[in-house]
Amino acid sequence: MDISETQALHATYVAGVLSAVLLSLRLLLSVRTPHFLDASFFVTLVALAVILGRTLVRHFSLSYGTASDAIRQIRLDPNYEPNMAHIRTAAALSISGRILLTTHLWAMCLLLLLTYRRFVRHLPWISRAVQVIYATMAITWVVTTALNLFECHPFSKYYQVRPDPGVCLRAYAQTLMQCVSNILLDLAIMAISIPILHIQTGDVMLRLRLAVLISLGAICIIATALRAVYIFRTGSAQPARDLWAAVTVLVSTVVANAPFLYGAVGRWRMGKRDRSTFRVYDGTEGGGTHTAKVMTGKGGGSEEGIYKETSTTLVVEERIRTEGDEIELLRVRR
Repeated sequence: MDISETQALHATYVAGVLSAVLLSLRLLLSVRTPHFLDASFFVTLVALAVILGRTLVRHFSLSYGTASDAIRQIRLDPNYEPNMAHIRTAAALSISGRILLTTHLWAMCLLLLLTYRRFVRHLPWISRAVQVIYATMAITWVVTTALNLFECHPFSKYYQVRPDPGVCLRAYAQTLMQCVSNILLDLAIMAISIPILHIQTGDVMLRLRLAVLISLGAICIIATALRAVYIFRTGSAQPARDLWAAVTVLVSTVVANAPFLYGAVGRWRMGKRDRSTFRVYDGTEGGGTHTAKVMTGKGGGSEEGIYKETSTTLVVEERIRTEGDEIELLRVRR
């Protein structure tokens, strides 16, 4: 089924607006957390600017029509004369839009990495793994951007209509590089987040919720794979590229911000309680009286108190809140 320019425009608007709303909501909620001016805050801020810019850019590039669209129209009607001024403008905007798309997708991967890194950074191998992912992000972004700019050589081929400049105008190399790199990054981030599921807790529902959050990355992988397949099947028609890019943008934004929003809901529910506690049991059957620290539910304050508990094993329960408060976990150490 062919995708019209109108459908592609509507998809771009919907994805852009919903993504901007999610990112804005994250920024507003993060202001209420301690140390909110962290890396995640600034990555989100950049992503918001990128998604707004991309939505505007795609509006004009789709409205003007690219060289590939004009060539397709000429094949149907040899007497068709495209507006070359519009074609040149659309070519520049289309390339800019692809670079902004890459930037947004990579920013969403970075948000996920920053989120999950906090919960596994105690592992001896995680620091090196994160550094490798950072380097991979940088290298793949540069290579994808370079293909955006230089897949057609000379650059004038990007807005050449007669004679047909060839297959480079369809940006297959750039699309393949972007999709494969994005899938590999999603897989790497999912892999380093798996140890989160190994926390020692009897709360099966907690494990299930965490597994669902982590597995959301699979949705991004599926959307990216479908996008690549559809672009190649349609001959890289610009409306098809933009519709599937819009789908990928929205899916990646939802997945990247789901952990934070899950944590925000958890904080709201915890805020309705007066306090959460650290409880220490002495391992004797008769129980014992111990000093424990009570962490207040609001403001992160604490106070000392005397508490009496009974247990047959030494157990420490703690509620873990990260600096950004994306996710709240219950960890039990034995």
